Amino acid sequence: MKKLFAFISVLLVASMVFADVTAKKLPDGKIEATFFYGNPRATEVLLAGDFTNWQNGALPMEKGEKGFSLTKVFDAGTTVKYKFISDGNWTTDLKAPDFVDDGFGGKNSMAELDAIAGGDASAAPKAGLKFQTWSNLGLQATFDACDAGDDGKYDNALKPAAVGLGAKSYWKFGGSIVPNVPVYVEVALAELEPDNEGNVGYSNLYKRNERDLGDGMKNFLTDLMFDPIYWFGGQGSAKTYLGHFKTGVETGWVDWTTGYKYAKLPRHKNVNWDTVDQEWEAGYLEVGGYNHFATGTMFNEWVKGLTDGNVDLNVVFAPNRSADRAGNRYGVFSYANATLFGNHYIDVQYNGAYGTEFDKVLDEIYENDLIFGYKGTFGPLTFKGNYLLNLYGSQEVTVGGTKYKSFFNPASSDVGAVNDDVDDKQDNMAANVNITFSNDFITAMVGYRFRGAQANMMYVEQGADDHDHLQDNLGYLNRQRFFADINVTPTDALSIGVVPYLETKFNKDVDSNDAAHNFKNKDTMLLVVRPKVGFKISDNMAIDGYGEVSYISEDEDKFVRGSDKENFVFNEAGLKFAATFEDSPLAKLDVIYGYDGNTDEVKYAMHSLLAEAGLSNGWNLQAGVGIRTHYADVDDFDKTGVLPAGFALGTSKQICKKYSTTFIAQFLYGFNPYNDFGDKWCNFKLDDYIIDRDIITGEGKVSSLYNKAAVRVGLSFDF
Repeated sequence: MKKLFAFISVLLVASMVFADVTAKKLPDGKIEATFFYGNPRATEVLLAGDFTNWQNGALPMEKGEKGFSLTKVFDAGTTVKYKFISDGNWTTDLKAPDFVDDGFGGKNSMAELDAIAGGDASAAPKAGLKFQTWSNLGLQATFDACDAGDDGKYDNALKPAAVGLGAKSYWKFGGSIVPNVPVYVEVALAELEPDNEGNVGYSNLYKRNERDLGDGMKNFLTDLMFDPIYWFGGQGSAKTYLGHFKTGVETGWVDWTTGYKYAKLPRHKNVNWDTVDQEWEAGYLEVGGYNHFATGTMFNEWVKGLTDGNVDLNVVFAPNRSADRAGNRYGVFSYANATLFGNHYIDVQYNGAYGTEFDKVLDEIYENDLIFGYKGTFGPLTFKGNYLLNLYGSQEVTVGGTKYKSFFNPASSDVGAVNDDVDDKQDNMAANVNITFSNDFITAMVGYRFRGAQANMMYVEQGADDHDHLQDNLGYLNRQRFFADINVTPTDALSIGVVPYLETKFNKDVDSNDAAHNFKNKDTMLLVVRPKVGFKISDNMAIDGYGEVSYISEDEDKFVRGSDKENFVFNEAGLKFAATFEDSPLAKLDVIYGYDGNTDEVKYAMHSLLAEAGLSNGWNLQAGVGIRTHYADVDDFDKTGVLPAGFALGTSKQICKKYSTTFIAQFLYGFNPYNDFGDKWCNFKLDDYIIDRDIITGEGKVSSLYNKAAVRVGLSFDF
């Protein structure tokens, strides 16, 4: 019997690890909480929560004999929401006293620290709904910082452009209406979006040559009296609407969840790949939805008992009408995985895309994904591998009364139309294999991946909402990559690393539909090297930095910058100084320099210098400057309307802990280093250490505020 279950588990799902949170009261009235994650086989574990700004400030946990732990002091009355990030995988603490929906198809662990410290903590979820909200209210005024004169040149000026109020408010109700019947409902109460100038600013109170300030204020005051939610809801463009709806039943043997509309499909990570994206909606066109059936903890414990604890299982079957993300196409994803003897993990997944009509669901099967994953630990070595195979069908269309079969065009993908009968089946395949060696001195990973010319993976976003998750997982179409990531720590204070990779065409005899990333010469080789270094100056002070250079071998594929074409370019660089101070008015200081040269066809490079100071009284102060330099034969700044330099000043403070209310004020001139309004907009928007928004391409596309100034004040609520 044991051998039979061990064999079956090779096809089935994965493991639970022991985790926990404890707390005790300190003499000064504060609470000391200790978080524990019991998986000593993990390489790195981070603690992320609402108290760390989630992943942005995730805290490294200390490894011990039985797992990872971290102790942190909180104010009395604190309720924390948190998750662990174990070797890059988000993991819920299943031993937490309570849970709350994370809005992405999973759960956040939640703990009332006062109750735990007082000995009143239950390991089981409590019945009852909990209210959460993520709401933002902001006033912004924008000004044109340069103006075109009669001579066609741009002169410095400050002319009022727009004034507006912005509001985003989402009300969330999650928990259990009765024990074991979870419910999650999210209502978009107000969703007033920026005008057609992108993130430049709101203009519902005033817009030059279009809306008089007096009329805008009359409209606002009238609607504030008679129908405020309608006004803040976007004057009918968005209104108030049901965003997410999920419910289900948890039996322990089988847990069932169903979702509708913007409810996210429960995420799944298959070793190296996210194979069910945390951003994939049940059906954003107000149709569609999904069912999700998963084996529960009682089933898992039963199997562990039958196998002397050597096998952990999980099985998921999820039929849905979400295969196109809009909610029109029927489909399914299903996976089974198993952790065997603590050291081997196997994951097998199937995705299917079917018809769009209820009575013809299986008449045509347009896409099948078969995905296999394996992770094994062998002493200091960890092996990871994934393999993907697509099986495509044809789509039947009728033109002029005649029926034809056309190639399938996968939804939310970069693949485009595919041939369901290719001669070379490797065009429908992708893989990623890597091996890591780790000890106290060095961590070294080497690997290889490839993606065929029409290899796709369903339920992973590409192109929507500026997400490139499919390319993040599989890479560009018809490319192969040899890569490494090597880090050494010669001393406790110093760490040195390098991340190189070499890319070439995978199948030299074909081209992909992705023209922007298709090598013109079949023999082109792209080499990218990214060195990095970190130095711990003291227990409270550290500095780290990185750079990135690229070399491309063939002239047809040279990098284009202005009118120059180059084989070798310096892509980007970053340097960060971070310090904390005790018994000082200045509690924290971060200084970040970034250089963004880009590798695409661009006109400008950007140098940015950002500083953020956290004061002991709770105020957070920010300042930044950005300097643009143009490449060869690009018009001077006075002819383009692009400012050569800009700066930003900002401040924020949590003014109410009970309702997590933060006051925000910013002044921006030709430079916007901040997140979009409502999206933690008091934080810098960074990709590593470079500004993730100030790109000006050869086609003239620009980010917001490249030639404007803005004043912003507002409040953010997240509780």
